[in-house]
Amino acid sequence: MFEANARRPLDMAVRLGGEEFALLLYGANEHEARLRAEALRAQVQALRMEHEASDTAREVTLSVGVSCLWPTPGNDLKRLYDLYEHADRALYEAKAFGRNQVVA
Repeated sequence: MFEANARRPLDMAVRLGGEEFALLLYGANEHEARLRAEALRAQVQALRMEHEASDTAREVTLSVGVSCLWPTPGNDLKRLYDLYEHADRALYEAKAFGRNQVVA
């Protein structure tokens, strides 16, 4: 499902570990990224898969943190780290606000 949403030639879906994934959308602005993330969240919800191991939800849901990076000259590794940190904070905000939502 994640790979299907990385449909343009330079887009990429990757597993970061555990239950965390990243969808890298080349050239997408925040609005476009939020729309794609919301579409993916809705696709997961529409599956209505039981989540027997969860004590917070009866069905599998998707919480998403969105972050954007525009390439510029400079310390690119630090900027990539900042991108990940921002997305991670947004993800935990989505979880704190009740899960199954997109936060940028």
